[in-house]
Amino acid sequence: MPSINNKILFGLAIVVIGLSLVLISQAQTTYTRTGTCVLGDGFQVRTTGNRCYPGSVTNAACDAGDLVTSQTTASCTYYTSEFSGYTACAQTTTPYISQITCQKPSLEVSCSASPGPQYPYSSKTTFTASVSGGTSPYTYTWSGVCAGVTGSSCIVPLTEDTSSLTVSVSDSTGRTGSATCSVEVGLPSYYILSVGKSGDGSGVVTSNPSGISCGADCSSVFKRDSTVTLSASADSNSTFTGWTGEFCSGTGSCSVTMDWDKTVGATFAAKAGPIISRTVTFACTDTSCTTNDKIKISNIGESGSVLFWKIDSKPEWLAVSPESDSVATGSSKTANPSIADPDNYIPGFKAENRTTDSGTIRICDVYDSFSCQNISVKVNYTAAPIVQAPLLEQNKPAECDGKTCSVELKLTNPANSNYSSVVIRRSWPNQPDATGIYIYITDAPSTPGTYILPKITGLEYGTTYGFRARATPK
Repeated sequence: MPSINNKILFGLAIVVIGLSLVLISQAQTTYTRTGTCVLGDGFQVRTTGNRCYPGSVTNAACDAGDLVTSQTTASCTYYTSEFSGYTACAQTTTPYISQITCQKPSLEVSCSASPGPQYPYSSKTTFTASVSGGTSPYTYTWSGVCAGVTGSSCIVPLTEDTSSLTVSVSDSTGRTGSATCSVEVGLPSYYILSVGKSGDGSGVVTSNPSGISCGADCSSVFKRDSTVTLSASADSNSTFTGWTGEFCSGTGSCSVTMDWDKTVGATFAAKAGPIISRTVTFACTDTSCTTNDKIKISNIGESGSVLFWKIDSKPEWLAVSPESDSVATGSSKTANPSIADPDNYIPGFKAENRTTDSGTIRICDVYDSFSCQNISVKVNYTAAPIVQAPLLEQNKPAECDGKTCSVELKLTNPANSNYSSVVIRRSWPNQPDATGIYIYITDAPSTPGTYILPKITGLEYGTTYGFRARATPK
């Protein structure tokens, strides 16, 4: 591997400029098996129908596909036939493999390294193991920063410490193999240049060669050792006050040599005058209008200057507090917008069948009628949902015993109900309690659905009663 300078060791993004692949043969696994020789029952048969049992012989053998390194043979004498009558069991002698030594071939394992492309910029590399032969599933064991990875690949940031990795593989039968993949680490062909903007102003930073237009695209890659020139352009209401960071200073163009990933800062300040921080948006319901937005007014003029500002115009339904003030150099103040008369303003949405409204606030320098800015005001109205009343019905005929009766009522709350409470009251005959109303059930269910209410007892036979459900919306 070529030498690497100190910058790379301390975090320089690096790329692969060469690949090498090494196969390593593992020590092959050996094992020993033994055969068997079973004599069987050798007694002489004494009466017809008795049996003598044969023996058996089994050769020692390797697993399929494994190699035989050595074996030992012997003779096995055992009984082979079953006879009846007054005779002896027949015997036979045969050679067999009494012991064998086997060897499992190693797996064919290869490893490759696949870096990200040099352009666009990339500093990560994928190491991948490939296996030939053996029986799945395979078990992967990686070294170094990939230790603990159990899959066939490992993605890592490419540094000097990760330029070479070893992977060991074993299959379900115990065969093993390993490989080492190496990459040659060198200087990248490209580096990243980034621009960060700050300040309460606005503007754009561009680059030559092209790549940065910040704006939206505030970073790009450039060729190693090339020179990139940055230029800053402030918007009409702002001023470019200078570069920040170790690579650029002042307010002119900035030249950067791309021998490293670099970041340059650019500061834009708002000009003296009314500085509008945002669009004001109100959210209105049937009862109120609210906003979290404020109007920010800053003075970034010369030292000792004072900005006197005023609200030059606004919609008649809008209030701004304060409507005028002064701001010293380097300071800011806020003005708070609100709906001037919400009780009369909000009903207009329903009356005119609309859900939005808009307007413009114009803020000016008291002593410079040309130094004015506009801020947009948006109003969004959401009507409260119509809450339907509950339905109260008699569930089944009244049950009477002598002069008194009881009745069972059924309460149905609509699907869109949003009640805080439901109370069942008697509407006639009028027999009020201490509160003026005869209340039977004060905790009737308030959620959507149909409910059978507890029986109402003590009603007089032959009298007509009326009941009603009173729901309180949330």
